[in-house]
Amino acid sequence: MVKHTLGKPANAAALARPLVEAAAPCLAARIDWNNLTRESVTFVSKHLAHTESDVLYSTTMGGRRAYLYILHEHQSSTDKLMPMRLLEYVLSIWKHHRKAHPDDTDTLPFVLPIVTYASPKGKPWSASLQLADLIAIDDDTRTELDPYLPRLSYLLNDLTTTPLEELLARPGTPATRVLQVVLKLVPGNTHLHLELRVLEPDLRLIDQDELAAVLTYILSEGDTADHDVQTLVDDIGPEAKETYMTTASRLRAEGRAEGRVEGRVEVLMQLMAEKFGPIPARIVDAMRTASQEQLDTWTGRLLSARTLDDLGIA
Repeated sequence: MVKHTLGKPANAAALARPLVEAAAPCLAARIDWNNLTRESVTFVSKHLAHTESDVLYSTTMGGRRAYLYILHEHQSSTDKLMPMRLLEYVLSIWKHHRKAHPDDTDTLPFVLPIVTYASPKGKPWSASLQLADLIAIDDDTRTELDPYLPRLSYLLNDLTTTPLEELLARPGTPATRVLQVVLKLVPGNTHLHLELRVLEPDLRLIDQDELAAVLTYILSEGDTADHDVQTLVDDIGPEAKETYMTTASRLRAEGRAEGRVEGRVEVLMQLMAEKFGPIPARIVDAMRTASQEQLDTWTGRLLSARTLDDLGIA
């Protein structure tokens, strides 16, 4: 849902612009919000894909190329090392830029990182917003070494602590209001059909693809009974009802397929453990996110493999 909604430039601008205007009005005034161009890249590894989503846009700032990077955290708790992780992503963005623009070798473009977060447990974000704060030095030394400390900072959109009324009042597109409210309210909620009534006007305005993405998230992550969700959808209109039925059927089919894949993974891990002993956590993580084709490959290699490395699991 996050990548689907924020994959549209108008929605990305609508989410980011109020945050930037509140934190740095001069910066917001210099960014060309009307000409965001989506970059077809992601910097989140496949092992983190279930806890993070990201989108990257190029634009101009004062006539110079710049980048807007939006990272959404699906985790239920704060990552204390987020500034370091963002530094890795920014470095990857610069490498991406240099590869795409080989003639631009003397300078680096400005990159603005934005992190959005909604905790299903209601825990506010507690990580530092600046890389320099992670450097383990005492306060007196910090003052003296200030010129030498890395200062990558990021904007935080903590949906957990933002009141619902403020989210609804933020300027933006219907899709961004729906996105932020749904991310805030859905996890663990058993009364979505009541609490999401405030979104009815916006839900009627988003297109069917966007609605399908929202319903996929609600049905996958929420704890409200499906028939209660359907009562909300029925009141939106007949097209929404059709989208709901299609989405629910697809999720049921995917659930059956996923169950079969999970069964294969468990059997394969059991055979591997019997042959090679305890399986490292990194191998387990790779197997749980593997495709059907990868599982077929590793299963075929198991009989002749002499060591775990012979399976070729990254």
